[in-house]
Amino acid sequence: MGKSVSEELVKTDQKVRYAQIKLLYQQTGTGLIGVLMVVLTACVVFWQVVPQWKLSLWAGMSVLLTVARGYINHLFRSKAPLAEDINRWANLHVIGVTLSAVMWAVPFLFLWPVEHSVYQLVWPILILPLSAAVVSTYHTWTPSYAPFVVITAVSLSVRFFIDGGFLFNVLGLIALFFVAVLLRAGKVMHKASVRSFEFGIHNELLNEDLREILLIREQLNAQLKQEIIERTQTEKQKEKLISELQVVLKEITTLKGIIPICLHCKGIRDDKGYWTKLEKYITEHSSAEFSHGICPDCAKKLYPDEYEEL
Repeated sequence: MGKSVSEELVKTDQKVRYAQIKLLYQQTGTGLIGVLMVVLTACVVFWQVVPQWKLSLWAGMSVLLTVARGYINHLFRSKAPLAEDINRWANLHVIGVTLSAVMWAVPFLFLWPVEHSVYQLVWPILILPLSAAVVSTYHTWTPSYAPFVVITAVSLSVRFFIDGGFLFNVLGLIALFFVAVLLRAGKVMHKASVRSFEFGIHNELLNEDLREILLIREQLNAQLKQEIIERTQTEKQKEKLISELQVVLKEITTLKGIIPICLHCKGIRDDKGYWTKLEKYITEHSSAEFSHGICPDCAKKLYPDEYEEL
């Protein structure tokens, strides 16, 4: 929530790249097994038609390179690297595939059965399907499959053009056409895989936003419940205050009720049966205060001399 569009795009691109490289390494194991099988087949087929020491040296180097790539693949899958390191692992994979492509270009220069024209067609039969397999296996990452296809197929075409003749020239052109077809197919598969990754990651980001919204809703619900509790407590306090006020008002209104008063001394009898003076009772049961004076009738009766002087 609150993320800019550019941040979302960068985050999506990083996740897509991580998913691409992860799938790339997951599929590499199968590809390496296929490479070893093709190397073994080439050794069996060409053992009698090319110098054996050259074939053995090439096969040994190919096996060592394949084992090294397999070890790197094992490290990737066992360590589960972070997204920040994914570019380094991608570069390692590209380097490994490029070196493998160079190894498969070597036969066209040093292991070409010059005196056996039939066997000359075996190398294309072995290597061109291998290039197609590389495209289908590594299509999630273009820098991995494109160098292999270009190096192997172009080397084959160059070999055909060097030998010359109508047939070899045609085969050389076919090999170049095969390069274009494979690269086009790899591009289509690559775009499809990227769209699939983007769709899945977009759904994942939507789920993250949804979880964030649900978390915010839970927080708001908790705040609302707390406010309800506080308001309930406030209402209870109000009700208590009102109840206390009602009690006070009830006590105050007792002064308006029937008050037992002495006929002669005007004393007041309280609830406990004690007699108190009128002034004291009113003072204790109200906020009124008394100030003493004398009315004209009482002054005339009690102080006639002073009253006449007035």
